Amino acid sequence: MIRPPLLSDNPADLLDHLELRALRDADGNASAAELLTELSMGGSSDARDEEDTTETLSEAMSAIADAVFTQAEDRSVHCGKDGYPFGIDGNVLLKEDSDFSRVYTFLLLLSAHGKDAVAGSDGAKLFEDVSAVAAASYLGSRDALREPLVFGFPRRVEVANFPAAVANLCIYIGEGKSDDKMPNINKMKDAGLDIVFNKPFPDKKSSQLIAFGQCATGENWWDKKYELQPGDWCREWMLKPLK
Repeated sequence: MIRPPLLSDNPADLLDHLELRALRDADGNASAAELLTELSMGGSSDARDEEDTTETLSEAMSAIADAVFTQAEDRSVHCGKDGYPFGIDGNVLLKEDSDFSRVYTFLLLLSAHGKDAVAGSDGAKLFEDVSAVAAASYLGSRDALREPLVFGFPRRVEVANFPAAVANLCIYIGEGKSDDKMPNINKMKDAGLDIVFNKPFPDKKSSQLIAFGQCATGENWWDKKYELQPGDWCREWMLKPLK
């Protein structure tokens, strides 16, 4: 189920709603007219003053539609020709990802359905994989990307045991030493660390760029933005923290 849109929603959220409709509806499109019809239905006039005239409301609705499709144009430009899974024909979104294979489509569904975004798969773990590749692409070389490390639990590729996983992490970044005697270390899963990427500098000296990341697909993701502190994490779980 997709929550009905409200007049108080911002244009970005309203565009998300239209995109989900275009993906879901049999005709593969969603229009400004359909959005305005939904906004006009009972229970969606939360942002309007009771004294607003019909003319004022009509102007407001037109402004909302314009803002939503301006947002769509911006997304299309920033995602590139093959990144945005929708065509824009006037005030109509047209689905161009019939097999649901584009990263944007996955992230859109993830924002609406969380870990259940992909039937038969753990959307949260897929999001970790996408985030790891995104980090490597952003920080690494386009010609020869260094493989990122997905540390989040449950680990599908790396070792499941936390002490062994920390030891493997130290090998991956070439620094640090795991603390096998830390109390309760064997009960830990990932201690809030999901992805790691490191990149040596061209001068080949010991300094390097190391990025730690935490991925969250739940509605409380905003509260987690300061939860992972790389320095504190390393001091907590390593005998020899990073230099």
